[in-house]
Amino acid sequence: MDLMSASQSGNTDFSRDHSHLAVLDDLDTMNKELVTLEEQFLRLGVRTHLLEVELATQFSPDLLEDQERAYETFQECELAVDEERQRVESLCTTGMEIEHCDGETHSPQETESFTLNKDMNESQPVEDHEISVQEKFDCEEQPPPLRSSPEASKDVEVENISLSSNLNCPLMSE
Repeated sequence: MDLMSASQSGNTDFSRDHSHLAVLDDLDTMNKELVTLEEQFLRLGVRTHLLEVELATQFSPDLLEDQERAYETFQECELAVDEERQRVESLCTTGMEIEHCDGETHSPQETESFTLNKDMNESQPVEDHEISVQEKFDCEEQPPPLRSSPEASKDVEVENISLSSNLNCPLMSE
């Protein structure tokens, strides 16, 4: 009898362990589903918020006006940056020396190659010069003063060019 009761208790333990493992597997599956549902809920919450913002901007005249003003300001800034870039390009082609933030003075004739570009990410050649930026300093303290190079005519007066304090000043190599 002891043998029989021992075998029955062994079967009971095995079935209990087997059902316990099945419950653990079910619990693990449910936890994974719960995490997936939480992620979906968060994504839907973000989408809902974005749609609310989009609807508010479509039907609110104040927000539309602010959006239009921001776009106009962006276009004005873009135009100012383009004008400054053209001024610097013209200075580089006329033989002017530019004193940079670090106090060094460079002229295009000394430099084999230098770069002026829109995004500082993609190079754009200017006339016959190949351009590559070696260093970049932020010129927020004061705009770089300009001086005539020995090659430039002595009759030409050079005015200081004030660059916007938000612009970064690319330095020419040597």
